Amino acid sequence: MAQHEWIRFNDCSKAKKNRENHIAEHGGTFVKGKKGWSWVASVSKPKPVAVATAKPSKSKSRTTKKGD
Repeated sequence: MAQHEWIRFNDCSKAKKNRENHIAEHGGTFVKGKKGWSWVASVSKPKPVAVATAKPSKSKSRTTKKGD
């Protein structure tokens, strides 16, 4: 983690609020370690891919009327 982010999440008067905002925006969670809080991304299951099916063509063949 970059030094700027470490200060933002650990050594700032608004650190708790900064962590809450980061979780709201990016998900995941913060884990308390020996050197301070570190962010861990959540591991989520991949979303299933929707399969589109082709609809049959509804085009009608043009018929011409023959005159008398």
